Amino acid sequence: MMRTDGRPRLLRPWSVAAAALTTAHHGFELANGIGLVLQPELGLAGSGSLWGVQLPLWAAIAGRGGPRWDRVVALSSGAALAGVAVHFALWPLRRSRLGVPVLASAEGLDSRGLAVYNAIL
Repeated sequence: MMRTDGRPRLLRPWSVAAAALTTAHHGFELANGIGLVLQPELGLAGSGSLWGVQLPLWAAIAGRGGPRWDRVVALSSGAALAGVAVHFALWPLRRSRLGVPVLASAEGLDSRGLAVYNAIL
């Protein structure tokens, strides 16, 4: 579908956002020496290749793919949501000043890193 200005419309903006935040999460963990999901099983090159293909592909089909991709986008979006839930299930929580639950500690991060990590999650 096209917008009124002639540019293509973003079909599933929330799924595109989930793909972008998952990319940020993986990049943040890698930059902080934590590693990537499936890195122990696939090695750094294998895991990096997997996520380097899967995440942009997810964002592309979420943003522009038609209805035939709905199940793939739903699966990827659900996996991202489950990933967030796992973090909040495994690590201790506290309430922020606004009353929102945030991680009190995770992945050996210092307080500054933890603030960024909570924002990404």
